[in-house]
Amino acid sequence: KPQNLIAVIDFSQNKTIRNADEVQSAYWDAVSATIHAVITYYICPEAGCNQRVKHDFVQVSNDLRHDVFLPREAMRAVLAYLETKGVQIRQVIQFTDNCAKQYKSQRAFVEIVKSEKPTTRIFFGERHGKNACDTKFSSVKRQIDTIMYKKNAAFNPEPFIVRSVADLFQLCKTHLEVGCNEHTHEKTTFQYFSEASLRRRDDPQTHTVSGTKKFHSVKRGNQGANQLLSRMLSCVCDACLDLDTTRPCKNAQLVDDWTSHHLRIFKCKPETRTKRN
Repeated sequence: KPQNLIAVIDFSQNKTIRNADEVQSAYWDAVSATIHAVITYYICPEAGCNQRVKHDFVQVSNDLRHDVFLPREAMRAVLAYLETKGVQIRQVIQFTDNCAKQYKSQRAFVEIVKSEKPTTRIFFGERHGKNACDTKFSSVKRQIDTIMYKKNAAFNPEPFIVRSVADLFQLCKTHLEVGCNEHTHEKTTFQYFSEASLRRRDDPQTHTVSGTKKFHSVKRGNQGANQLLSRMLSCVCDACLDLDTTRPCKNAQLVDDWTSHHLRIFKCKPETRTKRN
């Protein structure tokens, strides 16, 4: 639907940075980078154009923990970027892994109920197949290796030297971004997040929501503050994606009703480390 943003979100296996013709000792001191992707689909904002746009956002970070914080900041950055490009977003529909640490934790639920845009998150089942993010990861890693290793290629007579994750981001930003400032329907944008920018201290959290492991769909409620709605199964019919939850689901005989949870949100105490004698 117009003004609906669809996003497929996933982590990749870390990318180990290895340069061409590196010294032997560099093998034991290799730098790794986290690669995360948000593959978005929306209607083109250009006047008179109603085509669907596939816009791939790839996040590069030196934070190797693969937890909830990078996806949270990545989605915020994606929405802010699209708003600057004139994309009208009424609600966000996300498809993510069924991983508690990354997309299905208390902090992830807090982000959903506190988000500016109404958000529905649908979880893939366990041991699911490949998604759009996996295709992008494969393409990006192959292109990175081509630029770094193939120094005899016509377009790259000298290898690109990468000494840090920030250098890797600059390589991707320079060589792999596509259509960011053009009227095209296939775009790729790279974003960088340092570990220090992900803000892990004094962060809002909530209590454990009962039955979280069985949820396959959650969304922000519209009947009060801090309301989370959950389902054991997911449905993407017009009624379920409508912000008005009073409309009956077209698959009501197969899908359970939404269950309401009130989240008691509080701020965690800053992390402290005690010195050992």
